[in-house]
Amino acid sequence: MKKFSFILVLLFLIMQMQALTNCTFYKLGKFILFEQKQNIHVRIDRTATEQLETDLKTGKFIRFGIRWINECEYELHFIDGNNEQVSFFRNRKLSLRITEIYADGYKFEGKVQGSKNIISNILRKF
Repeated sequence: MKKFSFILVLLFLIMQMQALTNCTFYKLGKFILFEQKQNIHVRIDRTATEQLETDLKTGKFIRFGIRWINECEYELHFIDGNNEQVSFFRNRKLSLRITEIYADGYKFEGKVQGSKNIISNILRKF
């Protein structure tokens, strides 16, 4: 009986670890981005085709189309919005890659088309 219980626990742990290493879990949902240094507080609502980013302090938003390249890489392209970043993102693609997965979110890195600067941050499930 102890051996059977051990096998069940082991299988459960393996399934949990697979879920934590699967980027697919983060393709849809609601996320929060807090960046204290730049005073950014954004809620992200992601569907299969769009990502809506809303500034929690001002209510201003920016909407992107989303295209998944593979399980852990995606591109965002500007659709519309009413925040100050609209002119910056117009006609520019953001290429992003999930680099680390946590129980409550993931770390990403990427860059904006035409820029050499790499951006990196953490999104938490909301």
